[in-house]
Amino acid sequence: MNPALFAGPKAWRLVHLLEQRAYCRLRGGEFDRAQLEFEGLLERWERDPQLAGEAWGWHLAEVARGPLREVLFARVRRLFEREQRSEAEAPRGRGLDVSMLDEVGRRDPQ
Repeated sequence: MNPALFAGPKAWRLVHLLEQRAYCRLRGGEFDRAQLEFEGLLERWERDPQLAGEAWGWHLAEVARGPLREVLFARVRRLFEREQRSEAEAPRGRGLDVSMLDEVGRRDPQ
């Protein structure tokens, strides 16, 4: 995959693809590699609020609730809280939400 194909307004697609790939690695048993990829995504979203504002985050929320909870949950929660505050201040109609980290409040991809 050539990342240059996802420049500009299409950048969110690359991040979504990276999130999906990390999730597939985890489901395929590549636990360590998946963890590294999720941590890389998390670092990108922590560093770049614009990118985080366009993130879907369903898979990150799922692994933070489950198999990578010990490693990722606290950081993911802080990020989702930041994005939820940002959404409240300037609604975009999408974004990361703390309820995604609750089993009951979970939003599934469509």
